[in-house]
Amino acid sequence: MILKLNVLMVGGLVPWHPEAGGGQLVAYKLSEALASAGHSVDYLRMSSDTGQEGESPPGFTDIAQMAGRWWPSAFLQALKGDHLEGHHIIHVHAGSGTLAYYLGCAVRRYVKRDVKLALTIHSPKVHAFPRSVDEVGWMLGCGAADVVLAVSEFSSRDIARCYGVNRAKIEVVYNGLNTELFLPLRTQEPSRRDVLTLIFCGRLNGTRQKGLEVLLDAMSLVLQQHDVVLNVIGVGPRMEEYKTHANRLKLDHRVRFLGFIEHGRLPQYYARADLLVLPSRRESFGLVVAEAMACGLPVVATTAGAIPEIVEDGVTGVLVPPDDPEALASAIAALLDDPELMRSMGVNGREKVVSHFTWEKVVERVIRGYRGILGIE
Repeated sequence: MILKLNVLMVGGLVPWHPEAGGGQLVAYKLSEALASAGHSVDYLRMSSDTGQEGESPPGFTDIAQMAGRWWPSAFLQALKGDHLEGHHIIHVHAGSGTLAYYLGCAVRRYVKRDVKLALTIHSPKVHAFPRSVDEVGWMLGCGAADVVLAVSEFSSRDIARCYGVNRAKIEVVYNGLNTELFLPLRTQEPSRRDVLTLIFCGRLNGTRQKGLEVLLDAMSLVLQQHDVVLNVIGVGPRMEEYKTHANRLKLDHRVRFLGFIEHGRLPQYYARADLLVLPSRRESFGLVVAEAMACGLPVVATTAGAIPEIVEDGVTGVLVPPDDPEALASAIAALLDDPELMRSMGVNGREKVVSHFTWEKVVERVIRGYRGILGIE
């Protein structure tokens, strides 16, 4: 029986890059968690168009940086078996920078059968048409994986339906977070604050996935009843557009665009807030929701995607339909009117995260998936 597993983790650039999304962070943190659990992890990182250099993360071996996307070198090195020797599992995290290497592993998997291949798909873009070259590549490459890891039940259904993956080959492994970093730090109850603070955290990207414009519209309605400010954390190509929208609504003194905040500093910003609001149109998991809950914040979010798997409506937060600023504003105002309910939701949210979304829980599920394809009890 193999007790200590040797894993080659193939992920994005490290450290965390502000516009890369939660999948890159999860690949990095999962590697650390596996190493902390006593397994050997080599981390193969891919370069990106940003030119940002990664640093060697503590707790596991950062063996190389390779050119990503469709570069022939990444494909050929995987095909030849560079970096593969001595590993029980090759675990690739789907992303544009890792596709070429994964496809090389997939071809080798069919030809030599000496690679056990795990694939995590963080955010299947099955809703986007026409599909990008990368998306087609991942769809075609899923069949080569011995196990496909999905970050939620919602995501697993998408992968099975639109990528043609047998459900028996899919393991649901929720994302994790460090509950010793993300923990309640607030020293003052909402009822004792002169001005209440809402917080939004997400990429301001071209797809408008996070629905920030809906929240800005809702802010105009909330301000008719409550003295609030909104802190917006995130960067992306639509930042100036959102600033213009806020100015048009005369919210320029009520909305603060804080830009990119390093991941380790986020708990400080959650501590200054009373309520997280995430009006997403789609979420394969929703990492910021779990982070806020771990910090004792109640949540107002939408019923989109996997969010109902994290937020229990009426218990840890309130859920509303996407693209409904009136419903969003009503939910925010109702919570702000009831500080005791906000407090109890914050306590319940923290308990939910500790029982379901710690890295220890994630490692247990990942190792179960590894052992299943290795035939280990």
